[in-house]
Amino acid sequence: MINLIVLVLVLTTCNTFGLKTLQVKNLAISKCSQNNYPIEVVNLNIVLENSKAKVSGTLYSSLDLISPISAEVHVKRRVLGMWIPLPCVDLMGSCNYLDLCKYGVPQEKECDRTFKENKVPCRCPIGKGNYTINPTIDLKPTKSIVNNVETGRYKGSATVKINKDLLACYNFNFELFEEKITDPSVNIV
Repeated sequence: MINLIVLVLVLTTCNTFGLKTLQVKNLAISKCSQNNYPIEVVNLNIVLENSKAKVSGTLYSSLDLISPISAEVHVKRRVLGMWIPLPCVDLMGSCNYLDLCKYGVPQEKECDRTFKENKVPCRCPIGKGNYTINPTIDLKPTKSIVNNVETGRYKGSATVKINKDLLACYNFNFELFEEKITDPSVNIV
């Protein structure tokens, strides 16, 4: 769950721009090392559809996840043949998150139907166990995130810890591209 949140913060940068839509292709995620981590994410799938990111996957946790759970995300974008580190802007890019539990559903709100149906916690604490989201969770990025996104190739890493104990580390890379939507009612001359 926590790795899904971190990756979603990085990857849910898609929305509809007039007649253009950003799409993700060539998404690859791998562990930073051959080590077994207390948290493992498998079968992560992100599909962009109708200005939403649909996320599904499985999380295995061998321990209880309690606050504070920190994350360090490093993202680079390929520009003129070089990998340029991206700054943290509106919680997107190369950011340090002091406590991912702050991004869960608040206690006073009900969990999304998909979480309930799949018996997946939507906030901390998250008990040890196996959690699968299938079908998907729909996530909609904010306009401030969308306005700061550029097409191109990206790569990075996400490290998740409780105190100084490493829970998980993943490398990722993907490409964002603009998909032009053909609208038969619009004539361009």
